[in-house]
Amino acid sequence: MEKTAAAGTEFPKFKLPKLTIAVVFSQRNFSDVPLEKLLLGAYFRPSSPDFPTIDSFAILPLSTFVPGAKGLCLVTFQSTTSSRHVTNGAVLNSLFAHVKKKLGDVRRFHVFLTGANGIRTRQRIDMERSEGGPYATGHEPNVEQWVMTLGDEFNELFDMLERSEL
Repeated sequence: MEKTAAAGTEFPKFKLPKLTIAVVFSQRNFSDVPLEKLLLGAYFRPSSPDFPTIDSFAILPLSTFVPGAKGLCLVTFQSTTSSRHVTNGAVLNSLFAHVKKKLGDVRRFHVFLTGANGIRTRQRIDMERSEGGPYATGHEPNVEQWVMTLGDEFNELFDMLERSEL
C-alpha cells in the first residue's frame, strides 16, 4: 500500500490495523452513525452501494499514517478505477462535523483504493451545487489524500474483512 501525492513520488508503505466493529449507515448527513460507536478500530459502511464520495470510513490510530504519532484519525475510503475522481467535499464536511462531536478535531485522511493504473495525483474536492447553482468555494474540507494501490495488500484487507464479518 503506497501513499502517492504526485506523479513519480513514492511514499512509505503503511499497514491497516485490524478493524473490530462494523456499523452500517444510510443517512447522507451521518445522523444514523452512533457517536458511541466512533471508537478505535471501528469500520463504517453505507447501506447503499452508490453512496456519494465514500465507500466506507474507519477510526484508526494516527500512527497508521504518521509513525510514532499518538491519538486517533478518521480515514475515508473511496474505490475507483479511474485516473481522476472528483470528491464531493460537502459529504466529507458532513462526516467531519459528525465525528467532531465525539472525537474533536482529529486528523483526516481520504484514501483512494485503486488499481495499478489509477490515481497518482491529488484529486479535486468540489463543494456540492445547491439547487443547480455553481459549486461553492471556500469551504473545501481539510483532508490529506492518499492512494492505496490494490494488489496483494488488497487481498489481505479483503480476507481480514471477511474473517471479521465487516
